[in-house]
Amino acid sequence: MEDESDPSSVNLREIFTYVEVADQSVLPVQAGRPLTVGRFGDLQSMLVNRTPAEGPDSGSIRTIQVVIGRRADDRATMLGVKAARFVPSGACSSSLR
Repeated sequence: MEDESDPSSVNLREIFTYVEVADQSVLPVQAGRPLTVGRFGDLQSMLVNRTPAEGPDSGSIRTIQVVIGRRADDRATMLGVKAARFVPSGACSSSLR
C-alpha cells in the first residue's frame, strides 16, 4: 500500500488531487462562503499542479479557444475544433476587459 502523504504513482496522485479539490470547493460552500472567479482559478490551478497541463496561465481565465480531447472518428488531417471531443463555450471578449 502506498503512503497517502507521498503518492508515487501518477494515477494515485491524480485521485488525491481530485479529492483535495473537491474538499476545497465543497467545504467553504457548506460553511456559507461563496465560490468566486478567483476561487475557481485557485481550484483549477490545484488540479493541474505537477501535471503536463500546468503552465504560466494555470488558474487564469483563458482568453483563447479551448478544445478537449480528440474524437475517435477524427481524421489525422482534422485539427482543433473539428477534431475535438468537447469545446467549452467561451466568454465574450467584452467581459474579459
